[in-house]
Amino acid sequence: MQSLPARASPALGMPVYRKGDRKLVLEEVRPREARSARPGFRWFGRLVGYGFAAVYALLAVRLLIALFAADPATGSVRLVMALTDPLVAPFHRLLPEPSTDGGYVLALPVVLTIVLYIVLHAAIRAMLRAVGHRGTMI
Repeated sequence: MQSLPARASPALGMPVYRKGDRKLVLEEVRPREARSARPGFRWFGRLVGYGFAAVYALLAVRLLIALFAADPATGSVRLVMALTDPLVAPFHRLLPEPSTDGGYVLALPVVLTIVLYIVLHAAIRAMLRAVGHRGTMI
């Protein structure tokens, strides 16, 4: 029979085997995030993440529309442009939009918008992590 150490050092989410009086006890170790964050903040953090994922997807589609010179009269192109115009408008005149003779455009304001929203998303996640973390009481 193989004996286990009194406490194994598992990876997060892996079971820990402990030697009891006469039997082995299996304990589940939860990841640190699951133990430390308050449930309300975890839920809100996920909601924020889903919202930013939707914004990233819309901005990526707008970038692809500009790169491939899609027909602006198409309903889906008009919908994406209408949804993303408020997001890109503050940066529209900051950077040039180089284009080719075929109508293909590198939408640098859209790229800048994506980068700035990534930074904003990281800042919000850090704030939620700092506020939602349970402190230890002494």
